Amino acid sequence: MHWRDLVRRRQPGVWAGLHLTVQAPVRPALLVSVCPPDRIRVGTEERPMLWARVEPDYFGVDLLRSASPASPAIIPPITAAGVRALHSDDPVRTAAAWARHFARALTRSDRSPLAQGEWLLQPTLHGLERARMPLTLASDALARPAVDTLDWSSVTHGECLPPVLLRAPSLATAGRVKAWARQARAGSLPPVLLMWVSGLQAHVVLDGHDRLQAAVQEGADVPVLVLLRHGERCVDEQGLARADIIVERSGGADMTVEARNRLLLDLYSPARDVLPSRADLMRGGVDQWIAEVDAEARQGEDVQINDPLTRGLLAQLKG
Repeated sequence: MHWRDLVRRRQPGVWAGLHLTVQAPVRPALLVSVCPPDRIRVGTEERPMLWARVEPDYFGVDLLRSASPASPAIIPPITAAGVRALHSDDPVRTAAAWARHFARALTRSDRSPLAQGEWLLQPTLHGLERARMPLTLASDALARPAVDTLDWSSVTHGECLPPVLLRAPSLATAGRVKAWARQARAGSLPPVLLMWVSGLQAHVVLDGHDRLQAAVQEGADVPVLVLLRHGERCVDEQGLARADIIVERSGGADMTVEARNRLLLDLYSPARDVLPSRADLMRGGVDQWIAEVDAEARQGEDVQINDPLTRGLLAQLKG
């Protein structure tokens, strides 16, 4: 894999993320698997972490998250020395350093979601260029139960869905949560690594569950980096002709040379499109998916699956 830095199109020189190119035809270890027509599984072959079923009316998706508090171990644990080495007083420079750190770690990981193709790793959330997740969204993510529903109708009203955890939150008294809380107070908390899963219309947390919890406990917004599949869409000939006409007609307008040049650059440059998540057919199909959900449900004391409302949602999830 190799990468190059991206800059904002309207702010040349301002770092906007990394463009990753994975050339080898490698099957990812962390998979988004599907059982047509409506079931999704996220996890490795040996460790499923999330099961989902799209609701029949397409108003949302029902979820079951693994009750295990164990880390997904997609990225090696970040050390205090690593934080000191990558943190700086410049937040953009710090974000770029962490993006490179995560890119290297994903390349070396035996649980990486990276597959052949083009990827972006950037400080965006739901298409907005912002390097931090609002505290309200982070708090919502941690408060959600293991059996849950994501309401897609809220997305149509411009709301952002919270990221989905891939494990149970740690206790507030856990050592790593306390350690990250100190980093949050010092303003040096590393970003939480998210991945966009188009089938859920939501992000999942690849790395940083304890950092997310520490930031919420300290009342701080959460720095984020988002991994997503990427493609470039070139402008067609008709589009280029229209661009020439627009620029020609703007010649007598109150527009500077720099503004006309920026307009041309925007119109001629390939557009960055977010591609649907890569997904494989799940081995064993629906029967295997239901068996895994049943096995997880048998551990229901830890996630209160015996609650009547939760059991009803679980039955709806299984269909």
